[in-house]
Amino acid sequence: SDYTIKNAKADIVVRPLYTYTGNLRFEPVDREGDGIIDYYKVVAVAKLNDPVRIPGTHQGLPVEVVSKLYKNEDNFDYGAGIKTIYIGEGVLNLDHNSLAYTSSLQEVYLPSTMEYIGKNAFSRNWGNDKKSITIHYNGTMAEWKALVANSHDDWDNGITTKDGSKEMCSDGYF
Repeated sequence: SDYTIKNAKADIVVRPLYTYTGNLRFEPVDREGDGIIDYYKVVAVAKLNDPVRIPGTHQGLPVEVVSKLYKNEDNFDYGAGIKTIYIGEGVLNLDHNSLAYTSSLQEVYLPSTMEYIGKNAFSRNWGNDKKSITIHYNGTMAEWKALVANSHDDWDNGITTKDGSKEMCSDGYF
């Protein structure tokens, strides 16, 4: 937890380098380099339980980035058996390969606040796995099109309509 160092000039709040909720690690990010934590980035640190729920806030700050929920350097698959991932409102970005290679993944719930999806975020080519996936986006079809246009996911290597995958929006689906 946080603790305060009292000083004659100013009180300094010190936060731990990482915090954990279940098997997720929340990494603080100082965007401006001014010593103030602006948001958190979340990664898996141990085998995840189904369903995975990623909150939009952690310790009163936004969780803006979801990164690497699938494997560590030793190729241990944190996401084995995960069928559903819920990402809370407020989360802005999915990093490159963030949900890739989770072969059992069937459904992902994305918030309307999502602004960017990194390349191969939904890649399904691990072991030639082409299972379908359904993305539930909490925004409109027009907002989904704008999100996809702003993103760098490799849709041919990730989600394609050829494999039965769907993008469901609040006002319809593709």
